Amino acid sequence: MKFRILGDSIITSNSAYKGLYREEPIYIEDDELYPFWDWYATEAGDGGYISDIEKAKKLVEMYAKKGIYYEIIRIEEQEISTKNCFLGIDICTKGGYSLLASRLENSNTTKTEMDGIFELIKVYFQAKLNEHSLFAKNEDADLFLKVINEIQQLRPGIIEEDIFKKYYLYKQE
Repeated sequence: MKFRILGDSIITSNSAYKGLYREEPIYIEDDELYPFWDWYATEAGDGGYISDIEKAKKLVEMYAKKGIYYEIIRIEEQEISTKNCFLGIDICTKGGYSLLASRLENSNTTKTEMDGIFELIKVYFQAKLNEHSLFAKNEDADLFLKVINEIQQLRPGIIEEDIFKKYYLYKQE
C-alpha cells in the first residue's frame, strides 16, 4: 500500500485530472508548517511515496489553512476492495508521468507519420475516460496500455522511453 500527497494537475489545461501527474507539496516559509513539510520531504524522497497517514492528514490540513489544497491518494497496482473513493486507473511511469494527464492531447507540434494513428487513439480512448480523466474500467486501461506498447515496438521513442503501468487510485479519507 502506497500513498502520495497531490494537488492540482501539472497540465493546467486539464483541471479535472486526478491521477499521479500532479503537484506535490511545496516548501513555504512557515515555522508551524516546517516540521511537517520536513517530514514529508524526508519520507517522500524522489518517489513521492509516504506511509504515515496521520502526519499526511496534518500536513494537508495545515496547507489548507494557508489556502493551498492537497489530497492523499492511495495507489495500488491491483484493484482492491476498500471504502475509499475510487478515482480511476492512471497509465503512467513509476515516477508518475501520465499519458492521461493531457486527456490524450498530442503536445508534440512536429508532424509525424503517426499523427493519424494518435488521433484515432485519442478519439477512441477519450470517450473511455471518467470525470477525473482516468479510466474507470480495467478492460479499457488494459487495451490502451496494449496499444501504447505496440506503438512503442513499431516506433521506439515515439511516445516515451519509459515503461508505463496501470495504477489504481483511491482518495484516502
